[in-house]
Amino acid sequence: MTAAGASKHDRGRFLDLTAKDLAAARAERGAEPVQEYRSRLISDVVTDKLDVHEAAAALPEVDPLAVEYEDDDIERSEALR
Repeated sequence: MTAAGASKHDRGRFLDLTAKDLAAARAERGAEPVQEYRSRLISDVVTDKLDVHEAAAALPEVDPLAVEYEDDDIERSEALR
């Protein structure tokens, strides 16, 4: 491989890694509010600021057999078993 070819290859790897790093950083930033909400929810339940039974009663009824799932969701749920 020539020096110019190696240089193009290295740049391609760098750009690919940069894109992956950027995507990972965006995913982490997107997950932060969900993690904060989860922590707050757990805290509110533990300190009796939120009544779980009352909150559950306010949820809509959902037939789990009628819900359509993405393939990724099914794979993730199977992996958790």
